[in-house]
Amino acid sequence: MPPALLNRLLLDPVTMHGQEGGSGWGLIFCNRVMQSFGGHLRVQSEQGCSTTVTMNFPDLEKERA
Repeated sequence: MPPALLNRLLLDPVTMHGQEGGSGWGLIFCNRVMQSFGGHLRVQSEQGCSTTVTMNFPDLEKERA
């Protein structure tokens, strides 16, 4: 995935050319849900090979203290 596109994934509705059915809102929505309870998404990509989306959940033990 090109770096310019990677930087926009969680901020703007971005679709990949040639892929059907997506509007680009999925990662934005998921990240906002994660942020609503203290987490976030991280997107990493090795251009031409793979893209990984990691869901980082908040540490619940800290919240209980």
